[in-house]
Amino acid sequence: MCTLVAWLSVFPEAPLVVAANRDERLGRPSSGPQRHSGGVPFVAPVDRVAGGSWWAVNARQIFIGLTNRAGAMRSADRRSRGLIVTALAQLAPIAEVESRLGTLDPLDFNGFHLFATDGAQGLIAVSDGETMRVERLGPGRHVVTERGFGAEPPPREAHVRELMAPLSSRPLDLDAIASALRTHVDPPFESLCVHVPEFDYATRSSTVYARMADGSEALRFAPGPPCTTPFADLSALLRW
Repeated sequence: MCTLVAWLSVFPEAPLVVAANRDERLGRPSSGPQRHSGGVPFVAPVDRVAGGSWWAVNARQIFIGLTNRAGAMRSADRRSRGLIVTALAQLAPIAEVESRLGTLDPLDFNGFHLFATDGAQGLIAVSDGETMRVERLGPGRHVVTERGFGAEPPPREAHVRELMAPLSSRPLDLDAIASALRTHVDPPFESLCVHVPEFDYATRSSTVYARMADGSEALRFAPGPPCTTPFADLSALLRW
């Protein structure tokens, strides 16, 4: 997943809202969100190559999302980063997630940015494949992309922030948030919805998640590029 925007305690209607696009090679197989058992049950899509995932939300309403990190060292011998998501998704409360993050060896995985939150407190783990730091995040709008946190010059991240900023000052509108995830610009790599077939690469799926003030949860998922693939309402998966 290469674009994630999270609103923590921004909307009175929903203390947590997440919008995310997964950008990936066109031929890498995956499955849509499904329930998984574990220490804490969770819902997550599945990477059918390595078995991990790029986001998860568990029965204790902890959301975890992961992007890669541009420019970081890469090795095919390292473990899949998606396995971090499915391991952390089985934990609660958020303090336990933070503690487990502190035990990860960054040499085990290629570089990544990992976001985790219970809606009140947020965490960001930034790894370049050699070192890792974990920081706490407070209320506000947070943007996580593969090019953030000093990875590379971030024009794409600046575009994401500009596009999403007006949504933060309006009443919550999940349709408008989903629509923003369809945005195309030139060059294509700067888009939220990416299409670069010459590099066998594109936005492969799109997700909008919200935890409402009454404790209910909403989940919308497009199993393809959001510009051409309708979002399905999968909220029933989160009725624990």
